[in-house]
Amino acid sequence: MTTELQKFVDRVTEALGHPEAFITDESTVGDMLEIGGTAFRMRRGGRHSAEPWIEMRGDPEIAGRNADVLRRASEILRVPIEQGDRIVTVARRLAGLELA
Repeated sequence: MTTELQKFVDRVTEALGHPEAFITDESTVGDMLEIGGTAFRMRRGGRHSAEPWIEMRGDPEIAGRNADVLRRASEILRVPIEQGDRIVTVARRLAGLELA
């Protein structure tokens, strides 16, 4: 990651409420959100357990808080942000707006 892009990455993580976050090229916006807002599967005893998968519903309160974080960050940065976006992709969108 270039020094030039780093300042935009810092702005993205700050807008998401995690200015201290260590970001890699694979870090996503979802990594900055609260866990439990969407449905997921788990196994008692871990992923490689012989136990059957248990379907877990997402918590609507957590989903709402995460939606608020995404909306606020999009408003602050003036670029669209989705949970699955990589942080560097959002930073590049932001850089593209400022360089245009």
